[in-house]
Formats: sequence, C-alpha cells, structure tokens
Amino acid sequence: MIDLDDVLSRWLPPRPVADWTADRAVAAAEAAAAANRLSVRYEPGDEEWVLLSDLSGHAGMISVLLPFALTAERLAAPLRRAAPALTVVAINGFWTADLRVSANVLRASLLRHGWAEDFDTEAFCANDLYVESV
Repeated sequence: MIDLDDVLSRWLPPRPVADWTADRAVAAAEAAAAANRLSVRYEPGDEEWVLLSDLSGHAGMISVLLPFALTAERLAAPLRRAAPALTVVAINGFWTADLRVSANVLRASLLRHGWAEDFDTEAFCANDLYVESV
C-alpha cells in the first residue's frame, strides 16, 4: 500500500502553491512524453489532471492543482528531470488499488469538492482518483 498522507500534507492550507500552474504541468508532461513515446491529454477548464498514455493505456498523471504526479516507475525519473519541483510517486499500475490517504488530507488537497460514496480512501487506484476529480 502506498500512503499519500505525508506527500499530500505538505500542501495543506495555509501552504499555497502559487508557482504551480496547469501550463507547468502540461510542459512537464510534454517533456517526459517526447522522450518516452507517450501522448499527452489535457482539457483546460474541465480536468485537474494531465494524462500520459501509450498504446497499453495510461502511464501517469500530473495534477494541475499541486506539483504532484502518480506515474509508472519508468516515467518517474523523466518527470523529475522535466520538472524538479514536481513530487513524483511511482505506482504499480493505473488500475492497481494500492493507494491510501486520510480523508481529511484528501479533502484539503486533491479532492476539495469531495467524492462519491463508493470511493474508498483506504484502497484506491490512480484511475479512481482521476475519475473522482472530473
């Protein structure tokens, strides 16, 4: 299980992230994508994540709210090089439910609007987090 409490707690209020923007998230994704044959998908205004994908599916996602990314191990180093301010957490798979975070930390950081009743903060995958934020 990958515990995200310590990682996400660094951005809890009153610690704003003034210099992290959607443009910086997209730039980091594009830099990593170019070197790893990935595509980048982001819809400004609608989404809170920039997705990185290849033919086998999603390989990672970068938050536009916080300098935070969940990514396959092979993309961790390229993302860190592309954006040194980015905190990268390597995951076992986009669909692997091996993430957990305290509800209060999640509510104060990534899912400020809350989440569906069936979302389990004690065992979720990157895709679950993406879906809850859309």
